Amino acid sequence: MTIIRPVITYGPGDTWGMVGKLIGLVNSRRYATVGAGGNRVHLIYVDDLIDGLMLALPAPEQDDIRTYILAAAEPISINKLVERISSALNIRVTRFHVPLGLARFTASLLEISCKLFPDRREPIVTRDKIDIMCRDRFFDITRAARELGFVPKNRI
Repeated sequence: MTIIRPVITYGPGDTWGMVGKLIGLVNSRRYATVGAGGNRVHLIYVDDLIDGLMLALPAPEQDDIRTYILAAAEPISINKLVERISSALNIRVTRFHVPLGLARFTASLLEISCKLFPDRREPIVTRDKIDIMCRDRFFDITRAARELGFVPKNRI
């Protein structure tokens, strides 16, 4: 059995994914870094993901389970990602950083208000979203490279 674990995927038409939402926030000038922004995330461009999936398709029948992580060659820090997005959009992003504790406290209050008033939409800031943007999330793609010949182009 072969298991494929892709990381955060981005590409044309991405409006609902993490990168698409981040682009929207930067573009609307509503983005503020939570925490220091030095944490790294692993991304994969949709074409690289498809290439990896195609390489995994002809996997021979095997008794053991093989898990492959498909990701770009290197992770990117949130600060560097925002810098590249703002550069591509020709938008200057403020260097304002929201302290992590304050952001988590605010998110808790917003989540509670949504439970008290269920007619409201999901808050723009949640504890889960903060965790996604503030934790290191990078992985080792050595097995996919070695066993499948997976070589991402790392376009970000």
